[in-house]
Amino acid sequence: CDLWLDGGHNEGGAAALSAWLHYIQVPVHLIIGMTEKKDATTFLKTLAPRVASITCTPIPDEDMAMNPRVLYAEAQKLHDDVAMVSSPDM
Repeated sequence: CDLWLDGGHNEGGAAALSAWLHYIQVPVHLIIGMTEKKDATTFLKTLAPRVASITCTPIPDEDMAMNPRVLYAEAQKLHDDVAMVSSPDM
C-alpha cells in the first residue's frame, strides 16, 4: 500500500491531482484536512469523481483549520463513501 501526501489545496493543485489520478487508474482513498482560507467545495468537486472514498480529518495545532464537520457535509454532497474522524490519531 502506498501513501501519497499532497499539500496543494487550491483549484490548480486539485486539477493536477485529478489528472494524475485519472492517469494511474488505481483506487485512491482521500484523507483531507484544510484550512478555512481554502475553497473546499471546488477542491472536493474536482477530486470526488476520482477517489474511492473521502475521510475528513482535523488539522492538529492549526488555528485556521476547517472544522472536519464542514468538510464532511460538503463531501457528502459529492460522494457516497464519506467518513469523518474527530482526531487524526484514530
